[in-house]
Amino acid sequence: MKSSLKDEAAEAHDLEQGSPKEGRIEKKDDLLADAKPSGAKPSDVKPSSEEKAPPKACSQGRAGALTLLFKYPHLLVAPVILFCLIVALCSFGIVHATNASYKLEGQQARDAAVSAADGIAKQLSSASRAALSMAAVVKMNPNWSFLESNFQVLAEELFRQSNDEGNLVLKELAFIPFGRVRINYGDPITRNSTADMFSPQLVNQLGPYRSIKERGLTVNGPIPLTNTEDRAFAARYPVFFPDTDEDESWGHPDNITHPTGCPGPPCYNPKTREKWWGFIGALVNAEPLLAGDNVHL
Repeated sequence: MKSSLKDEAAEAHDLEQGSPKEGRIEKKDDLLADAKPSGAKPSDVKPSSEEKAPPKACSQGRAGALTLLFKYPHLLVAPVILFCLIVALCSFGIVHATNASYKLEGQQARDAAVSAADGIAKQLSSASRAALSMAAVVKMNPNWSFLESNFQVLAEELFRQSNDEGNLVLKELAFIPFGRVRINYGDPITRNSTADMFSPQLVNQLGPYRSIKERGLTVNGPIPLTNTEDRAFAARYPVFFPDTDEDESWGHPDNITHPTGCPGPPCYNPKTREKWWGFIGALVNAEPLLAGDNVHL
């Protein structure tokens, strides 16, 4: 009896220390072995009901929705109409915005073109007034000695008026009797030019015959200027005198009586005895206008 009490006390002591005897471990292993079916592998053991995966509710929901749509296809009508309406509205908005952008760009381009054309017209208008003023003086007295002695004063006054109006691109004024530059005035530089507009090198480029036939102010350009790299618009006004002899020179210092290669029409009409004196020329600097600088007069 004493030995059995000792054994029970030792067993209790072992349990308190967390070291059960081998017999109890073997007994626990036996219980686990009894719980497993005979011949079953560890991988064959099925998880408990608590460890089973949850049901696939999502998949079942989709399948149910598809089944419902197959059974009642008219349910798709409203969503499809709504989708088409949204697409149509988006497309309309994109097209409308694109057209508005194109219209705005077109309007801006037209405004820029009108502004540039307005600037050019105003520049040329000032040059035209200067040329017409010079022409009035020539018609008053075409004698070359009178014109040569008064040209400098007239040109300086016309340049001053042009600058007062805000036109800073009037470049040159010239008397061109019989198509040859005889005297000119430029600001800030006067070019030493004696160009013959009827020479083979310039006649096609400058078009003096067209200017004579039109009998009014013509503008060519932009054309390159001699003795410089600048370009300019050339305004020319032809001056005619009626009842004039064919050999009239108006006191030209070079003693010439007609342009190079043009002794008859359109430079002289033997029937009406109308004779072409020459051009009043005005040059407008083309560089600011070509660069897009709209200098209003």
